[in-house]
Amino acid sequence: MNFFEQMVADRQEYLESEKNKPVEKKLSPYDFCIQIADKKTKHPYDKKIAPAFLLLQWFSHENYCIDIAHEINHLQFTLNDDIIYQYLFLKIPKNMTIPTWIKKESGKEDETIDKIKLKYDVSTREALMIKNHEERINAKQDRP
Repeated sequence: MNFFEQMVADRQEYLESEKNKPVEKKLSPYDFCIQIADKKTKHPYDKKIAPAFLLLQWFSHENYCIDIAHEINHLQFTLNDDIIYQYLFLKIPKNMTIPTWIKKESGKEDETIDKIKLKYDVSTREALMIKNHEERINAKQDRP
């Protein structure tokens, strides 16, 4: 076997080994929020993926987590992100529901959003949050 044939054989062997490797899932901030809520550490905390600011903002959208996030919010730029992650991991109740982000919808606004905006005198974003919260409450009441 000459040098060129050896290179081709090595390349094919390398490509076969790459095919058999499991594909790693790219982590998102949502994955770290799930870890905090489930009290399971599947992945070590990475502040580049989920900075403490983002985690605090995420958990402050739930009524029962507002106080927890508010307690440490004023220290978020003086404390290390790892410390804030550990704080949230220890303080957030186990198996809580993870708040979801409100995605911008294209097209016309809902009539219910306009009614909420007029009734409570709030912005569109806040009206969407109220609407989603009411929908979650209604969904929980519909369950047996």
